[in-house]
Amino acid sequence: MAAEPAHPLYEPLRFERRQDYLRHGSVYGERPRRPVDRDRLQGSQGLHELLVVQPREQYVDSLPLADYLRLLSLLLSLLIPSGRGTRVVATATRVLQSPDLAHPIGQVDVQSSNFVPLSDKTSLFVDASGGTTFHGSAGPFQVFSLGGPFRLGAYLPDEFLGNHYAYASLGFRRDLYRMPQLVGKKIYWGGWYEAGTAFGTQFNNRGPVVVRGTFNAGVIADTIVGPITLAGSVSPTGQSRVNFSIGRLF
Repeated sequence: MAAEPAHPLYEPLRFERRQDYLRHGSVYGERPRRPVDRDRLQGSQGLHELLVVQPREQYVDSLPLADYLRLLSLLLSLLIPSGRGTRVVATATRVLQSPDLAHPIGQVDVQSSNFVPLSDKTSLFVDASGGTTFHGSAGPFQVFSLGGPFRLGAYLPDEFLGNHYAYASLGFRRDLYRMPQLVGKKIYWGGWYEAGTAFGTQFNNRGPVVVRGTFNAGVIADTIVGPITLAGSVSPTGQSRVNFSIGRLF
């Protein structure tokens, strides 16, 4: 039996009878035949790619698990607004043995990033994180640190160490230039303020809690090798640095 004509992209597939559905089988396994508007579907932490596809001839009696997952990805792509995204990562660790570690310790670290669109080209972002150590003092490989790009940029990398830490930043980014497709996506410029503290070098002795801040401004290029950032940072007390980084920002 000849295959039915392919439906246009985004047009719902119409099956009048269950047999028609079974004859087409899995309809979410091929790539679209027309280009997807990636800018409309691009979120803050990555691209939620639309996976609607044309029907294909396949005789099956149910959708495989992989196709269910692709369908779920499609629904999430439609539900998440363009330019908006939230990322939360929580890590719980139990360290039994490590150099210079007197006895086993536990640690919890929570990091979150949030993007909110203000306009077609401008987004507001908020980043917050914190961690703590319990049942002892962290060893040199477990201690929390602040300092460096996007972690108090006016200070040296890992300049502040402690069993506990807290960090937050607030800023904006705005579209500056669209790069050729073979090179990457967009170049943004932006500014942000960050504040944080790392404290507690000994168990049951948190010591002084000193909160330090940094003003930052720079450009971010979303390239095929990952985000590339060049930013200048200055603290209210006069420290300043120019930071260059490649990789995930938050």
